[in-house]
Amino acid sequence: MKKRILLFALSCLCSIAGYDAFAAPLLACDVPDCPENCGNGFSGQAPIFIRSYKHSKKSNHVALKNQSHSQLGVTISKSDFEAHLSIGNMRSFKYIPVGNIISMDVKEIDQTGDTPQTWDMPNFNNYTNTEVLMQHVAPQASGYLNEYPTATHCIYSPERNAYEMFEMTDDDLFELGLIYVLGPNEADLFDLFTTASPLPLEWGLKFEGIVTVLYTQDPDADSTVFTQLYEAVATGTLNTYDDGPQDAVKLNFNYLRQDFKNGQVIDQNQYDEIVWYCKSGHYLRGTLLTGAPMEGLTTFNHMKYQKLTGSSSATHSAQPVLPGRQFPNPVTAGEILTVQLPESLVSGHIEVMNMRGVVVANIDISHPSADHVFEVQVPAQLPAGMYAYSLFNQKNERVTSGKVQVQ
Repeated sequence: MKKRILLFALSCLCSIAGYDAFAAPLLACDVPDCPENCGNGFSGQAPIFIRSYKHSKKSNHVALKNQSHSQLGVTISKSDFEAHLSIGNMRSFKYIPVGNIISMDVKEIDQTGDTPQTWDMPNFNNYTNTEVLMQHVAPQASGYLNEYPTATHCIYSPERNAYEMFEMTDDDLFELGLIYVLGPNEADLFDLFTTASPLPLEWGLKFEGIVTVLYTQDPDADSTVFTQLYEAVATGTLNTYDDGPQDAVKLNFNYLRQDFKNGQVIDQNQYDEIVWYCKSGHYLRGTLLTGAPMEGLTTFNHMKYQKLTGSSSATHSAQPVLPGRQFPNPVTAGEILTVQLPESLVSGHIEVMNMRGVVVANIDISHPSADHVFEVQVPAQLPAGMYAYSLFNQKNERVTSGKVQVQ
């Protein structure tokens, strides 16, 4: 069973880029339009709609100010984004909920492109914050690639059993949707249709992405237009409170959603953000308090911060395993699958089912290691595909569940 909802907001990824995703992911949402308190979306019977998407800028859809190569400063290429979103990378996402007033000197807009800036990120430990860990997986690992067939990247949140689906083009990283898996063959799908980030990122880039949704079964509105505007206004160094200085590009971002009926705007929602993307894969987004300036000392209503855990993705170092989850995912038949067990589990078993609900393996866990890691060899003859698993403790109580892709 699927319940599909069109979400009327650019969210927290993310979603990375993303995220709540790499660039704007939703997995730990903290804005009023998020699925957990979704008052602006469609629930129940979703509308039937036709979506169209385009970049609106001339000159290959992206316009650059006049500049010399020496003035570009920090640049973040498409290949950098590919590295950040590589399968197996783990991501830490922290956000400060809506309603917290945070101040930060965002400096000025650099009109020339030759004045690197230094920004001091607020210490998130000084505010109430929430942290979610995420894992980069193949889009087919979600089990819903048919719903988002153009997806090229995916981020998975084990804590919420949720997937964010992205499409990376030569021009942008586009967030297609969010999937909350409720059980076997049961999920809520949230269609996002928002540009998480333009590509590449460098000083002077201006980007406009427009999504138009035409409804055929909605009595209140006949279309909705989403417009996202990005402008890269400075480059320099973002001093993070936990990982030190990071090379970064600063962007001003504006989000506008307009509902139309018979050609007239009947409702709209708009907000501004300042975004810092880092070469290392770190990024910071802050939603401006209404009326706050976009230069100098600025007040934010809330903030979101993501980073690749451990070393920078550029080193391609091994990434840690999420508690209660498996690694790698996807895994090749015949190889070792590592499962990080909850500390409370002293014995139990893992039940593996195919997508038809047939149990294909029941693995006993009688002697977990001291670091609560359990390794099992995936049968070489196991057919490729998606499998659901459940982890049971010594009392035969299910303590976690998820999916693993065998290839």
